[in-house]
Amino acid sequence: MRHTATLAAAALLLLAVAAQADDSNVPRTLIPLRLDWKFLKNAPAGAETAADTGAWQNVTVPHTWNALDGQDGGKDYFRGECVYRHSFAIPADQAGRTVYLRFQAANQRATVTLNGKQVGKHAGGFSAFCYDVTPFLRPGSNDLAVRVTNTEDKNVPPWSADFTFFGGIYRDVDLFTLDPVHISPLDDASPGIAITTPAVSKEAATVSVRSLIRNASSATATRVVQSDLLDAKGDVVLTQQQGLTIDAGKSEPLTASFALASPHLWNGRKDPYLYSIRVRVLEDGKTLDQLSQAFGVRTFAVDPVKGFLLNGQPYDLHGVNRHQDRQDKGWAISDADHDEDMAIIKEMGCTAVRLAHYQHAQHFYDLCDQNGIIAWAEVPIVDQLGRTPEFTANWRQQYTELIKQSGNHPAIFCWSAGNEVDPPANPSRGPDVYAAFREISALGHQLDPSRPTASAWRERFYPPAGTTDLLGLNAYLGWYDRDFTELESYIADHSKGDVKGKWAMTEYGAGASIYFPSETPVRMYNSDEYHCLFQ
Repeated sequence: MRHTATLAAAALLLLAVAAQADDSNVPRTLIPLRLDWKFLKNAPAGAETAADTGAWQNVTVPHTWNALDGQDGGKDYFRGECVYRHSFAIPADQAGRTVYLRFQAANQRATVTLNGKQVGKHAGGFSAFCYDVTPFLRPGSNDLAVRVTNTEDKNVPPWSADFTFFGGIYRDVDLFTLDPVHISPLDDASPGIAITTPAVSKEAATVSVRSLIRNASSATATRVVQSDLLDAKGDVVLTQQQGLTIDAGKSEPLTASFALASPHLWNGRKDPYLYSIRVRVLEDGKTLDQLSQAFGVRTFAVDPVKGFLLNGQPYDLHGVNRHQDRQDKGWAISDADHDEDMAIIKEMGCTAVRLAHYQHAQHFYDLCDQNGIIAWAEVPIVDQLGRTPEFTANWRQQYTELIKQSGNHPAIFCWSAGNEVDPPANPSRGPDVYAAFREISALGHQLDPSRPTASAWRERFYPPAGTTDLLGLNAYLGWYDRDFTELESYIADHSKGDVKGKWAMTEYGAGASIYFPSETPVRMYNSDEYHCLFQ
């Protein structure tokens, strides 16, 4: 990486107002791919390029093939291979630009082909993946095909869990075009901008911005990268310019640092104040690429006596676990569905949410940021660990994608490595579960030193302290066993010893349904009346 001077002798400009830039052009062009998809269930080999599409269904994306058969809680829903096809054309005025194809999620394995050539494969049903498809494009119409399977796969977590593995392209798919020199979306499909606040106080905060700039052209390029720190009104507070020379076909990281005086802290539901960082790639004052990311200035900590601390002050966490499905929709839900879930969570008086048991949509993390809801983020390790190196590699991949794709969200408090993993009865017949979690925890510290790692467990397999930074306990007193009146003493008893102050009650509760009323409510009957007693 070579840094060049900007404005003659000055290699770095730190200003109180934004530098002037020509924004007459549109830096990024987004082309949503939602309509006019063809879908074939239980697709045979070669369906991606088959001439006859008469048996195919017309669908829109997001889509799941288990919207109906996967919602009854049974194990009889269809799990197999299906193919989606879509045709698109790149507008003529986008010629010469770099074109990316980004999937927000597809469950569980996806193989992407364009014009009959394989673009890439992705394993893992909850994280985004992105490809540079420029080399695969042709003039006029382009034929996209995606083979997706939710067949049981013991090399890709989760392969055992108490929820339906809805198959399909169940989140948005987008094409977007960029100038050949741009902020890269290829770092594990992250935004290409990573924001951290390594030092925070009421008096001052340090804001660090790492941008990954890619030169997809065939020649060395020299550009100016401008990073702006904006307040909640959109006014520029601080700005910084840096020169950068990048060799053809290479990507280079660039870090900017801001000293923010008297920061307005992000303070949960009391005051979820958001700043933003806007990064521009400039040439001769013209903006060639531009991307903004919201962030918050805050600190998290867990104290053995005071409990959870937000910005150094005790802050009670009361919340719910949340899954991402809806009746007759499965996982293919809309932003309006996410919004409604958040409205319900807020109406309940929650201050926190555990996003179980996988990476959720970025829109919902945005809602947590905007509404001040503290979020426990998690990857889909549930019940059991696989016994193959491929399983462990995919666990690490999904943990990496979660952290890189979601790290800018101030609401996220911790990175959970998994839920209720039972060690094998015979240790010689399976992985060392606690050692595996320690290794994943080390990866979390490497990727994001600013947040603790976490994991949730059933009581009889509760791990030793140090397995992850924080430990969750899933205990259903008054449901599976015992009585809910014992909950207070149960918490007190489990607040002693080597995990004191470092654990949370991550699951408890009772089932309820309006269809099972009871004048004499008892546990395990699912009556509203018993649920009200429990709560």
